[in-house]
Amino acid sequence: MNVIQVWEHVLKWGLAQNPELPSNPTNFSKEDFKTLKNNIHQCIPFIKFHNLSSDEFSDKVLPFRKNNDSIENYVLSRVKYEEFAIYDSHNFGPAFGDCDLALTFKDRVFCYNSKYEMHIRKTVEEILVEEYEMFQITT
Repeated sequence: MNVIQVWEHVLKWGLAQNPELPSNPTNFSKEDFKTLKNNIHQCIPFIKFHNLSSDEFSDKVLPFRKNNDSIENYVLSRVKYEEFAIYDSHNFGPAFGDCDLALTFKDRVFCYNSKYEMHIRKTVEEILVEEYEMFQITT
């Protein structure tokens, strides 16, 4: 059995111990993460996460990691149309997708869902930005 299969079986067992937990980790509360952690914590040291590929780790492990308190709600969304992944528009500035997340010249951000799999934000309201950082995840 390979490492990812071991991880998936441990998760399946851990979730089965508490059937009230959501099956999708994006719907987990902090308490849900704590419950799952308490169920599987003794198994974790035996899983060789360092043997996972970056795709396996980001697709299968990261969704079940407790959100970092300093980044309350992160979103990992795959781009559907690669030509729109990241670009700089003369109309507003740096953007992800076709305005899935775009920074205006007035230090404001707006979001619409079109070129990425998931919404980057759940609302289309503008937000004020003091600082931003763009990076690319490569595999």
